Amino acid sequence: MATVYTIKDTRFIFATNFAGAPSRFNPKGETPNCNVILDEETAAMLLDAGFRVKTTKPREGVEYVPEHYLNLKCSFGGRADPDIRMIPCRPGEDPTECQQIQLTADTVSNIDDARVVRVDVSFADYHHRMGVSGDIRKMRVMVVPDEIDLEWGF
Repeated sequence: MATVYTIKDTRFIFATNFAGAPSRFNPKGETPNCNVILDEETAAMLLDAGFRVKTTKPREGVEYVPEHYLNLKCSFGGRADPDIRMIPCRPGEDPTECQQIQLTADTVSNIDDARVVRVDVSFADYHHRMGVSGDIRKMRVMVVPDEIDLEWGF
């Protein structure tokens, strides 16, 4: 039976690919995915559990602050689709008071273009011959609506 892990109040690192588009790291474009930032304690715990936790590398001309992160996969059409909701919320608003928009396989790619400010995610471990990966079970993505969204009450 899968173990479910939860990370709260994190953020994405690098570009998300919920569209599942072909990319350098996803050449066939079959698996929608994202990378989330981990604190030291969570990174150590997930490493101990066999996950492939990675650390950012220094870049020339930029002060280096190492950040740990984990790639998570987002699969629809299996036994149970992930429960992913986008929450457009004005700065300073309580996210529990904001509208929640349920995303589907057809709409989850909206996250790729959103201004994301916070992510809460639960994921299950999936053991395979290369190690352990994380499959999203539940995700809440708080986004800042843009000027037009605000005007139209989004």
